[in-house]
Amino acid sequence: MSTVRETAYTQAASQYQETNQSKSVSKKEETSDKKKVTSGRTYGDPELSEAGMKYYNSLRQKFGGMNFVLVSSDKKAEADAKKGSFAVAGKMTVLIDEEKIERMATDEKYRKQVEATIANASSGVNQLQQQLAKSNTKVNAFGMSIKKDGTAEFFAVMDKSFKSQSERIAKKREEAKKTKREEAKKAKREEAEKRIEDRRKEDDDEETVTLTASSPEELLKKIQDYQFNMMSDNVRTEEEKQVGQSFDYTV
Repeated sequence: MSTVRETAYTQAASQYQETNQSKSVSKKEETSDKKKVTSGRTYGDPELSEAGMKYYNSLRQKFGGMNFVLVSSDKKAEADAKKGSFAVAGKMTVLIDEEKIERMATDEKYRKQVEATIANASSGVNQLQQQLAKSNTKVNAFGMSIKKDGTAEFFAVMDKSFKSQSERIAKKREEAKKTKREEAKKAKREEAEKRIEDRRKEDDDEETVTLTASSPEELLKKIQDYQFNMMSDNVRTEEEKQVGQSFDYTV
């Protein structure tokens, strides 16, 4: 009886080990089946399975007028923080990560949801652009990122034109206060330039701003608010236009 039990135990242990080995091999094969994506724009080192690659190519073809950027899973947060840098003029940018593409390749319901989100986003942004054209509001580029639940976050990239203009005004005012002595003029110029450079560094050396929203309607409002604030920032009273007006460089 003892021998029978030992034999049964040995067989069970062997089967358990074989099962685990099989799972391990299967997992390795699944990982090795994925290949690095080399076509189109990418961020990080995204990899897709054969099914994922096939679907992604068809998705890009289906929405051929859009600028797709495929992001690796480990770079999602980083890409989201700098999404404005991926935008290009004349094309709607779509940020999407490899995990979502893999899910879309096998989950028909999720695939239809995301594709509908992309299509609706394109239509919504087109209407938004038409409204902005009427008010002569310039937006460099538009984009969207796909969230985990299949919905979209929209973004628009605009110039910080008011910033450079304000800096020119500040520089002229500072120069108007300088004395005729060359050393004093040089010192104040260097000081002004340093302060301007510090402010530029605080803005990450970018001359653009990225506005985000959960819908085209909300994005339109944010663009209009930004435009209003930008214009208000450049409004100066007659007194402020006088040479020698003091200017506060503090941020």
